[in-house]
Amino acid sequence: MLTWNKIKLIFSKEIYILISEYDVAHRINNRKVLTDVLVEMRMTLCENPDCEVSYEKYWMIPKSILYNTHYFCSDYCCYLGEDEIRYYWRKMRRNSLHV
Repeated sequence: MLTWNKIKLIFSKEIYILISEYDVAHRINNRKVLTDVLVEMRMTLCENPDCEVSYEKYWMIPKSILYNTHYFCSDYCCYLGEDEIRYYWRKMRRNSLHV
């Protein structure tokens, strides 16, 4: 088992100071924040059906379409993707009314 005296002997002063500043409770207390950051930084595909680009969600353009948030890689894909989403939504509504 490592004690503070052994750590002081093994590592340089700078690393010893970094180790001594580490607080285990910090990770536990900030778990929710870290989880939110990981979810926010997750890779996302562009929602334009003709585009296959994948970026971190941070770099994508969020667009609210029909009460849902969709992510696009560029303004051009946003324009085309919004038209496609609305078209398929109207098509789905027409088909469900005829059933």
